[in-house]
Amino acid sequence: MLATLMFATLMFATLMFATLMFATLMFATFMFATSMFATLMFATLMFVSGAAFAYYVVVPFGFEFLIAFGSTVVTILPSIGKYVGFFTKLLFGFGVSFELPVITFFLAKIGLVDDQMLKDFFKYAVVIIFIFSALLTPPDVITQFLMAGPLILLYGVSIYIAKVFNPSSKEEDEE
Repeated sequence: MLATLMFATLMFATLMFATLMFATLMFATFMFATSMFATLMFATLMFVSGAAFAYYVVVPFGFEFLIAFGSTVVTILPSIGKYVGFFTKLLFGFGVSFELPVITFFLAKIGLVDDQMLKDFFKYAVVIIFIFSALLTPPDVITQFLMAGPLILLYGVSIYIAKVFNPSSKEEDEE
């Protein structure tokens, strides 16, 4: 049992590291060599902040909800495997979802999005964020809102990042 837990933890850490490296190498072609280190640090910071938010805020609420959900009728005895799976899913989901400003930075840098496009897409983005949150969180409203709230704020940060790195032209604004 302990070996399975250690293996799952090692696989999770490896997956987190590999995801960060893959994302950085994939988008490094769009960056100058001098700013690649800063981009890697920003991407790592965003992933770790998402995982930390999940660890310190969402996991306690989500696990408490799941334990209290049926506690009046039955006694809940979660296995370590189920807990690690729940924990891994939330940490990885939050870490990846907090990469939204990094992805927007790269898309703005290569000219695929601008600030006006993101502003016009905001109402659809909110719906997509809530659907994404519902898929990645346990079946309770609190953890869904705990994921959707920061993502909506990060979408606002992404609009600002797009405005700095690829502002919309004046002709597009007048149309």
